Amino acid sequence: MADPTGHITQNSGTQVSLSPGTYLIHYNVEAVLETAGYLQVTPSYNGQGQLPYGVYGRTADDNVTVSGSSSFIAEVPAATTLTLNVNSSAATRDGTMTMVILGLRGGDDA
Repeated sequence: MADPTGHITQNSGTQVSLSPGTYLIHYNVEAVLETAGYLQVTPSYNGQGQLPYGVYGRTADDNVTVSGSSSFIAEVPAATTLTLNVNSSAATRDGTMTMVILGLRGGDDA
């Protein structure tokens, strides 16, 4: 769904452009790891990785689904690109990602 304000624009399956403002961001990821290993997803915006808001799943068995979700508030002082960086030690399949981004109003905007 397109943002009618134009402040949130999806660039690709893993990147979203954000105009200056405050946002509530929630995402959920899941995938099947074909072999034992891990899947790590780390959001990045304002030119920095945001490790505290990342998700990590690990399995000791083959063909197991790992999943995780995270929610956080992002202060965006200048236009930025929000990216979800994915790192995995194993081949993955049947992956899905859901993201919800809500623009929040500040006290002066109410």
